[in-house]
Amino acid sequence: MSNHLPRSMLPLSFQQTGMIQNMTRYPECAEQYDLVCLFRVDGAFDRASLIGAVDDVTQRHAMLRSVITPGDRSYEQYVADSSSGRMTVREWGQRGIREVAETLAAERCGTDEVLNGHPLFRSALHITADGTLLSFALHHLIYDGWSLSVIWRDLSEFYSARVEGRPARLTGLAYDYPDFIRDQRRSWPWGADRSLEFWQSVMEGAPSATLWAPPTKEGPESDTWQTVRQTFAFAPGSLSTVRRIARENRLSPSMVLLGATASAVTRTTGQRDLLLGTDTAGRDRGRSWDMVGHCVNARITRLFTSAADTPLHLARRTGEAWRASEPHGHVYEDRILDLCGGPEPLKVNFAGVAGDEFDAPRLGRAVLAALDVPLPARDRRPAQIRWQFTEDELLGRITYRPAKVAESAIRDLASALTSAIGELATKAGAGRG
Repeated sequence: MSNHLPRSMLPLSFQQTGMIQNMTRYPECAEQYDLVCLFRVDGAFDRASLIGAVDDVTQRHAMLRSVITPGDRSYEQYVADSSSGRMTVREWGQRGIREVAETLAAERCGTDEVLNGHPLFRSALHITADGTLLSFALHHLIYDGWSLSVIWRDLSEFYSARVEGRPARLTGLAYDYPDFIRDQRRSWPWGADRSLEFWQSVMEGAPSATLWAPPTKEGPESDTWQTVRQTFAFAPGSLSTVRRIARENRLSPSMVLLGATASAVTRTTGQRDLLLGTDTAGRDRGRSWDMVGHCVNARITRLFTSAADTPLHLARRTGEAWRASEPHGHVYEDRILDLCGGPEPLKVNFAGVAGDEFDAPRLGRAVLAALDVPLPARDRRPAQIRWQFTEDELLGRITYRPAKVAESAIRDLASALTSAIGELATKAGAGRG
């Protein structure tokens, strides 16, 4: 396929362009984009088959061979030849897991490396005093959360095929990230005119940001980009309540939780005009299901709240807003925001149980255990919220910058989120409201 020709030049997707802008504008946060996955491997496996399987998966997915370099007017993207991305073997002597993890953390790529041709996908086998480790480093320019499951699945199948001496049971890619980029570029701007008019009408006069209470005092040694995470659980049965209310009101659980979020943010900040941004996969089941690349878009939801609004009322209005914007969700969020003056939505995301998706490579009978790699906790956003579903539990997580948001405001927000979920539970117990 032409997508896989050596040294094939590609345009950048809007997602990649936006990320490069963030990296150059906020270099303090750039290392956040370089993901390092580290696994301990217990049990026998075939090293040659694993190395060959990495070759196979990098040949299959063009983005795993992509590099970014400066061009005449902006940055350019190239797909390197099939030898790019070869797995390396690193001998560590008497050093163990801790030293490997710390070294890999220190080797994360900064902005200058990433934008000057450094490999964006790197894999290695590590022979250590604590056993064998397997690492993969991927930059967010070439992957999203969906892509990880695709990579682990394809790598596992290529490994099994090599061990068993058979062809891999994978259908050839009829559509890859280079095709996604070209389609995205072709649709702009003429194909997006109607949708842009819709979004401009939605965003007219929107607030520039969420009005969090600032910290009362900033220490002289504080890192202004440093973030702190606060995770908290809700009462048992909260997730069942959210799902029940979603079914009764023909909403998704995410819409119900966005309503609860809007209620809590208004109670915490007093702000009644809210702009919320929720990440979406940005893929369609027919073509982009099996490709590797950064496709994430964000659905923007604007809500006007009042003192009389309950979390359920706001959830219903969220549903109305989402249904109205459904035909216009293909326009990339950063384009909308740029054209509307650059407001900063409050990021509210959701994470659920992976189910049968691949959360790690599978190497026959060998057991892979994920290990932690230190990550610098820095972000450009003052605060963001994440809802986490387990099988039967609902969790909340607030990530914030102490240099920008008062700790007391975060405590108040967590309390307001808990109260909002409690109100939903009361409403569910009393029947439809």
